[in-house]
Amino acid sequence: MVSRPDWWSSKLEARFQADRLSSSLIDSKYRDGISGQTLLIILLVGLIAGWLAGQIVQGTGFGLIADIAIGVVGALIGSWLLPHLGIHLGTGVVPAIIGATIGAIVLLLILRLAYRRGRW
Repeated sequence: MVSRPDWWSSKLEARFQADRLSSSLIDSKYRDGISGQTLLIILLVGLIAGWLAGQIVQGTGFGLIADIAIGVVGALIGSWLLPHLGIHLGTGVVPAIIGATIGAIVLLLILRLAYRRGRW
């Protein structure tokens, strides 16, 4: 068996302690899950973005639940697509609504193409 110097074992022990501490801090931060306020903001942004996208693409909204669903999925699409295109809107509620609306418009256009088999 190869013997290691004392400084080696002390470095490993310090690293283990640091990993355990950072893991416990992360766990305590996210242990309770999503807060009620965060959930309300997500639903509000989804509702506004879904309604705006419905107004732009179809000319009308789709109802409360459908607008929220379209807006939330649109926010996921927008948060993935926009940075890939080099577009960074910033932080806050208004940029979140803009990005979610763009993503929801893309979603509705894709769904329109899929259901009409390529016809606009």
